[in-house]
Amino acid sequence: MSGSQRIGIVISVLWVLGFPLATTSPAAASENSDHSANYFLPSCKDFVHEHYAKNPLLQGQCIGMIEALATLAVDLPFKTSQSCAPESTTIHQLTTVVVHWIEQRPERWHQNFVALALFALHDAWPCPETSPAQ
Repeated sequence: MSGSQRIGIVISVLWVLGFPLATTSPAAASENSDHSANYFLPSCKDFVHEHYAKNPLLQGQCIGMIEALATLAVDLPFKTSQSCAPESTTIHQLTTVVVHWIEQRPERWHQNFVALALFALHDAWPCPETSPAQ
């Protein structure tokens, strides 16, 4: 797959996941939004604590978004959004990192879950710096 095809896929997936909401006004991304951390965090926590019978649909959405972000984040155009988790990292580990990061920032729970998950993944697994061509 060419680099431009991969970037196209990344953009498409982020669009579907609601990434554009990360740049909307605070009123549009209110805590009642279906895209906020307030909405997804309880189900993500249930997954981390292995309470699989509690709202499995939202748990699936949570881990699906996190897995997609972790897979595609290496190719994102902004360094602050990129992450390079090792291939051996499990979805449980990814979700635990995201949940812990978001729990440490309750003042941001009204913000877009996808944007916060990207920051969490970046902080846990930043991509190595590439040296300029010599």
